[in-house]
Amino acid sequence: MAFRPRHPYRCRTRWLTEQGAFSCDRSQAVAVTSPEAAAERLQIFVQSKGLAIRAVERFCLVPCP
Repeated sequence: MAFRPRHPYRCRTRWLTEQGAFSCDRSQAVAVTSPEAAAERLQIFVQSKGLAIRAVERFCLVPCP
């Protein structure tokens, strides 16, 4: 899962890691088996950080290489 920065010209894409942190290294990105699994994982992450549910809009799913 990738985090889409609000200002793409100022920030690089960051990848959500297994530890719940963000990294610029794509090789550390969380890999999920289905969109449903990704949605569940994102919901847990957003709730654990106390973010508004609309924060999910800033994430995007990308295919594994």
